[in-house]
Amino acid sequence: RFYLMWTTENPHVSQERVQEEIQLMSTQEIMCRIFGMPTVLSGKLLPQFNKHIHLMPLDEVPKDIVLWHILDPHDVRPWAMQWWAIDKTDTVWIVDEHPEKDFNGMLIDDKPYAEYAEIIRQKEAVLLERHNKRVVNRIIDPNFGNKSVKRADREGGQSKTTAKEELKKLGFRFNDGIDNLHEGHMAVRKLLYWKMEKDELVVAPHM
Repeated sequence: RFYLMWTTENPHVSQERVQEEIQLMSTQEIMCRIFGMPTVLSGKLLPQFNKHIHLMPLDEVPKDIVLWHILDPHDVRPWAMQWWAIDKTDTVWIVDEHPEKDFNGMLIDDKPYAEYAEIIRQKEAVLLERHNKRVVNRIIDPNFGNKSVKRADREGGQSKTTAKEELKKLGFRFNDGIDNLHEGHMAVRKLLYWKMEKDELVVAPHM
């Protein structure tokens, strides 16, 4: 005998959560993740993104916001950073980022911590002038952020440290972000989710 049980029939899984996640998946992902069909997942990581829906002029960012700084550091590739303005409805407005040029085309970047700290200060000086706000929360990828690494000779020796510790010395305290890749992708997809009916935006995105 051969038995099949779909994810949607599993009593030990929250079906409410499954239905929410299905709305955020492509047809290929549904076939793979929900029904276990072997398939080659291809295309965008965030299929909900639409430049006509999600790209907004900076002057439309509300004035009553708080600023967050998001950091994904690396030991070889450039550090990926974003600054988020979050309004009262928990809508995220991405108001700046680094690097501003083609990230995927930048294979090697070996800036020391102090140089990245200066980039952060310069970015946030502009944000302070534009939004009259200072950063109140900093989120870092917990994997590399807490990874024990040796300081290079040019950084002053071979003592073990972490990215979080080095940044703290430079005046930036970071909190750990989500440490589950699938949950992280789903969290961003929920923020990007939108729905159109008869040329009317009935569900507006939150990012």
